[in-house]
Amino acid sequence: MEAELVIRLSHDLPSHDDADWAAQEVADLEQHLLVGVEVASSPIPDINSLGPTVIAADFGNNNGLVLGSILADPPGGGPVQLACYVDEQLMGQGSAENLPGGIHHGLATALNILASRGQPVRAGMVFATGAITGIHPIGPGQRCRVDVRGGPSVELRTADARTVVSS
Repeated sequence: MEAELVIRLSHDLPSHDDADWAAQEVADLEQHLLVGVEVASSPIPDINSLGPTVIAADFGNNNGLVLGSILADPPGGGPVQLACYVDEQLMGQGSAENLPGGIHHGLATALNILASRGQPVRAGMVFATGAITGIHPIGPGQRCRVDVRGGPSVELRTADARTVVSS
């Protein structure tokens, strides 16, 4: 799992194939910032040891996104700080400042890719901004919590995958 900040856009964006979004331009879009957890998983058990090419081929090893609360303003007025816990053990800490180019650089890249493919960007779409505290292993039955320093948290508990047979 990965502790992330998530951007949710408030309005549809104009569609055009020649979009050239820049980080500062997308920072000015009406949006909400949420705390979140990316569930990074794959049917390949040892995917992380196989390197970035394999991870990219597996669509970034992404299996979902758990959304927490909206952050009204960055707590304390500075960069958002996250801490990630698995079963109450601190797994990692980090700042949104540590993401290459900042949280809006990744959003600008995603918007440019969507535009180049002719895909619409609609109000309510969410964009994960990157693993701020690192990538942390979690197994069935464990609990994960991501805390925003001075702000809200989001939690999840994993479960065993079970096959349901109906008669």
